[in-house]
Amino acid sequence: MAPVFFTLLFSSLSFAASTPMTIEDLLQKTLGESELARASQKTVQSIELEINSRDLLLGWVFSGEYSNVQDDRDQITFARKSQYDNFTFNLTKPFSTGTTLLLTGFHDDSTYVPFRPGNSEGWEVRLTQSLWRDAFGHGTALRYHGEKAELISRKAQAYFELQNLLVTMETLYWDLSVAMKEQEIRAKNIENGKLLEKWTRRRAANSAAEKSDLLQSQTLVSQATLDALNAQNQIEIYKNQLRQYIPDIIASDIAVDKRSLESDRSLEALVVKDGAGEPRRLDTISATYLAQQAAAEAKKVKDSFRPKVDAYVAYGQNGIASSTSEAWDRATDPDHSISRIGVVLSLDLSRGLVADRVRAAELESEAAILRAKTQNRLSQLGWEDLRRQVLLLKQRAEEAAKLADLQTRKVKEERQRFRLGRSTVFQLVSYELDAANSELNKYRALADLRKAESQARFFTTLAPGDS
Repeated sequence: MAPVFFTLLFSSLSFAASTPMTIEDLLQKTLGESELARASQKTVQSIELEINSRDLLLGWVFSGEYSNVQDDRDQITFARKSQYDNFTFNLTKPFSTGTTLLLTGFHDDSTYVPFRPGNSEGWEVRLTQSLWRDAFGHGTALRYHGEKAELISRKAQAYFELQNLLVTMETLYWDLSVAMKEQEIRAKNIENGKLLEKWTRRRAANSAAEKSDLLQSQTLVSQATLDALNAQNQIEIYKNQLRQYIPDIIASDIAVDKRSLESDRSLEALVVKDGAGEPRRLDTISATYLAQQAAAEAKKVKDSFRPKVDAYVAYGQNGIASSTSEAWDRATDPDHSISRIGVVLSLDLSRGLVADRVRAAELESEAAILRAKTQNRLSQLGWEDLRRQVLLLKQRAEEAAKLADLQTRKVKEERQRFRLGRSTVFQLVSYELDAANSELNKYRALADLRKAESQARFFTTLAPGDS
């Protein structure tokens, strides 16, 4: 069983070395192939399109109706029977200035028995201007301001989810790197243990070693084999977890680049670049713009309950004749025109309920501002703490590397002393395990550093006011 395991172990290591994947390769593959990453990207596009499409409020709107009615009911009017062939239409265009253009028209070809048939054509153009509620486009400007804040807030949240996926992939990558390093370290332990066992057997044959020494050397091999099996199991677990996010990747193709674990990265290089502000967490950006959106919404609610005062002017013409063409000729004659000038007033009389609705929107805005202030403070302290933590982990990794180097040198010296008969098997086995654990701790410290660095992906240089 053991020879088979060693063969598989070393063959997998040699294969992995032939196709290394850097952390950048993995993240690029994640962005291109992961359903979650593609979903986040589509969500961002959807948010932009959905908010842009709200300008449908300012788009042209056409409505029309055609009807053909046969009316044989008893009448108290002059006609005993009538037949209506009627078409009406409305074409509306609101503008961002609070102005509305309305064009209406109709065609009526009706037959009245016993009277002769008649045709009626007409049209009217009406221009309405809001004098209070949406004066000079005040309401539209508020809507744009709120939608801009909403767009940035929702995009920041979508980017946060995407960055969370990338951080998850990084964590799995570094854990996989450590597991593969442990597999290599344990393989060396097994090799050294077998060599120690060989030396001990020779000494035992010459009555220079006891049976307990042989058992001690075999213990090193057994322990290293057990640790290597555990490392192999962890490797498969991490690979399968990576495949959960990138379904098309093959487990045998997942091999880490050994240099990635030992390559320092600048925190600023991992921050989402968008603007020139100080690094702030993406969820803080979302909270900040949610507060701006809530403030704009509060103003919109307040304005929506203002009295509606609209001034309008209208001009139209019509014509009635026995034929359609003659009726349209008369409808284009200024002698058959009508002009209108007026003011429309609409006032909500339930002022108590209105005040409650406005106050509710204002309170929600104030609450969002308070939440954003807390998030901003946490973000600022979080960035400072991340820089401090990364600096501390760098120092820890450096010390772990120094200790691993000392332990390696110490075990080399102990092996030499053992060959000269100046050390015991127990002592050498202890040194071998200490050296292996120290080297493993070095890579674990590096993995912790890389994971801490990856937290910078949650930050962005986008600042309030940036577009």
